[in-house]
Amino acid sequence: MPADERIVVVHGLAGRPLETDAREVVKRATLDEFFEECTDRTVTQARITVFERPGHCRIAPPRPAPGHGPGPHRPGTAR
Repeated sequence: MPADERIVVVHGLAGRPLETDAREVVKRATLDEFFEECTDRTVTQARITVFERPGHCRIAPPRPAPGHGPGPHRPGTAR
């Protein structure tokens, strides 16, 4: 894994327990140390997460839909 530039992980939905197998623990530790999460998407009953080297995400994180999220600040309006 440390030799890879990009890793795509297919795993269980958020909130489900993580696998405790030693190999899985080492994989997660390697991702945490050498990679950053670029995007995460839920598809049916699984999550697909793309990890890349820090500062090299090719896939931009999803943007909030119009009307959701901070958006641009307009003078005279509260944040």
